[in-house]
Amino acid sequence: MMIEFLFINIDDCINRIRGRFSDGDMLRSEETIEGPDGLSHRTKYCIRRYDGTIGEFLVENNKYLYIRSRNNTEISLSTFISKTKTMM
Repeated sequence: MMIEFLFINIDDCINRIRGRFSDGDMLRSEETIEGPDGLSHRTKYCIRRYDGTIGEFLVENNKYLYIRSRNNTEISLSTFISKTKTMM
């Protein structure tokens, strides 16, 4: 699912729900890439749940929020973006 905002601060959003998860259950990563439309900054949070499912929250340029739930498998940030880019 992709949601468009005028501005979103993913760190504030995650901090609101952080109390439900231990630090070991949450991973934050960032990357800046150059694409056809210029530089794109991405911040991603992966939250592991007790059943092995991972929820992913990714914000691109503080505007687009991608939310995805998946089984406990590794996937790179770039792969995640390319799979969700078609939803734009």
